[in-house]
Amino acid sequence: MIDSELVELRVDTPPIYRPLGYLVHTNRTLSNAARRMIEELEAAR
Repeated sequence: MIDSELVELRVDTPPIYRPLGYLVHTNRTLSNAARRMIEELEAAR
């Protein structure tokens, strides 16, 4: 239920951007899911 005192405030700000990364251990193999995730991250660059 929405309270009658509740209002929507529009904020005119730029979208939030947060750079992310990943680490890979050189002496370990990656799972199929991890490899796929890295492929997706690289494709989104």
